[in-house]
Amino acid sequence: MILGALMLGIATFWDGGLPDAPAAESAKDPAAVTAVDVGVSDETRPRNDRKERVVDGSLIEGVEEEAALKDGARAAEAAVKKVSQESATFKIASFNVLATQHTAPGGQRASWPASSWRSMQTVGLIKSHGADIVGMQEVKSDQLSAITSGTGFRSYSGGGETDNSIIYNGSMFEFVSGDSFQVWFMSRNRSQTVVRLRHKTSRREFYVINMHPSAGHGGVYASSRNAAFSTVVGYVNRLKAEGIPIFLTGDMNDRGNFYCRVIPPTGLVAAQGGGGTCGSAPRMRPVDWVTGWGHVSFSGYVDDFSSESRRISDHPFVSATATLNGVKG
Repeated sequence: MILGALMLGIATFWDGGLPDAPAAESAKDPAAVTAVDVGVSDETRPRNDRKERVVDGSLIEGVEEEAALKDGARAAEAAVKKVSQESATFKIASFNVLATQHTAPGGQRASWPASSWRSMQTVGLIKSHGADIVGMQEVKSDQLSAITSGTGFRSYSGGGETDNSIIYNGSMFEFVSGDSFQVWFMSRNRSQTVVRLRHKTSRREFYVINMHPSAGHGGVYASSRNAAFSTVVGYVNRLKAEGIPIFLTGDMNDRGNFYCRVIPPTGLVAAQGGGGTCGSAPRMRPVDWVTGWGHVSFSGYVDDFSSESRRISDHPFVSATATLNGVKG
């Protein structure tokens, strides 16, 4: 008996004292006893105490992976920030090429040269202006093929039609993605083209939207044109959430009305100038536009009406130098 008491005392001293007796309520509930008795061990749960980690050099499960994810996120953020600080400069244009059928026998301008000749003259216009991106309207498949062959440019046509194709210098830009949306054009819905490009040198990405709403002064045409303007305003404002520059080109078949309905509500800047409010619309003749948003600036705006006098098209070739300004963050 004396020996047993002595051994109990030694065990108590070695363990740091007997655990406190559980409260009467807890004693009735085995789960409560386990909850309050921190001395109870669970051999099924792996141990991760500091001493063991120091001895075997391991880390708590998941910490290494979490650190790697954080490092990756920081690296990606730094890369995006670095790209956004790079500037890029190129020439962007808009040109309604006058569709093939208009100069074919029986067409509205049948006395003009055929589209095969006019397409090669369009190639000359693009090269002489040094355009790197062109939003084209009324371009038919035969014209698009001839123009891309003559320039070496790549093209994107949204929605299965070539009419509103965007062509671009493939040595300067990479294709990222394409899209389209519908507006009513004269008597039916027609796809308007959207392309996302990456400038190879700076790695800056941006959108180009190219559109062609209804022509005509009658009520139904003006109404569908205004509806198209509302559609593109909504589309541009949704794209703005991505935070990359946006260009809008096109034969808008409108001047001041286009400016008032599209420029102020989107924050786009017109290449030919203007203060951004309806009352500050620039004096202009063409219904053809080049505009941009998102730290974009323009210079060297040109309306080349020689395309009309030479009967290449019944529209001028409109172009400007665009600069994606670096954003310091």
